Amino acid sequence: MKDSVRTRALLMDSMDEDVEAERRLMSQGLDPSTPLMVCNLEKNYRRFCAVRDVSFHIEKGVCMALLGPNGAGKTTAMSMITGVLGTSGGTTLVRGYDVQKQPDEVHKDIGLCPQHDVFFPSLSVRDHLLCFARIRGVPRSEE
Repeated sequence: MKDSVRTRALLMDSMDEDVEAERRLMSQGLDPSTPLMVCNLEKNYRRFCAVRDVSFHIEKGVCMALLGPNGAGKTTAMSMITGVLGTSGGTTLVRGYDVQKQPDEVHKDIGLCPQHDVFFPSLSVRDHLLCFARIRGVPRSEE
């Protein structure tokens, strides 16, 4: 227990200003209709922690990238956020719906596109985005 408290203290000391600001905002609570809220997300495999204490939110209309080196837990985090993989701790809400408790509601709005063999070589990036926007029913006036 002392080790986890010490580790958390070291992590808190090393956070940059943006991370600290996001943590404060998340702790104050956000509007339940916020498109995505990830709070203290964790994934442990016996003695290995793949994802530790990840928290962030995404406002409507924002495009966000999850960056990090190989093995940092990006795929694991995205798999938990979309409900493909269970969590060891934390909560993920999509428009107020809990990913673990209300997956059918969540999956009306989100999905996971794996990193391999997901693009059509003959389409441009723009064409891919338009294709998936149309599949999701985005009106042409909003393209």
